[in-house]
Amino acid sequence: MVSFATVEEADEYHANHLFGANWREDIEVEDKEMALETASRLLVAHVPWLTGYLRYYTVAPLVLKEATAEFARRLIERGDPFAGSDTSGMKRMKAGPVDVEFTDSSGEVTAVPVEVLAMLSVLQEHRGSSLSVPLVRY
Repeated sequence: MVSFATVEEADEYHANHLFGANWREDIEVEDKEMALETASRLLVAHVPWLTGYLRYYTVAPLVLKEATAEFARRLIERGDPFAGSDTSGMKRMKAGPVDVEFTDSSGEVTAVPVEVLAMLSVLQEHRGSSLSVPLVRY
């Protein structure tokens, strides 16, 4: 699979981003390409409506390119999105005497960061509106 965004597009996105310094400074081009491809693959796999939405485009919308760039940066900074954290599922921890409380959730790790999903929400909100063209068969 190829990426929704090129390295140049991701560089441009991060050049104007407060937290983009980590992307701009120390990352090799090959690592950026791999991160963008991984982010694109994970978006297709974990955002179910995205594949159907993209049928109507020959070029990825800007918001998808930016979301891919953001996700790629986070993958480089944080590593494996399925690894979770040592405190996932933990609601409260007390030091002494030990008092640990867990949330009612399963502690499931989400592959796509919620901030990236929020960026993509504009695409989902406009499905069926003027941003997409319905397929009509006769």
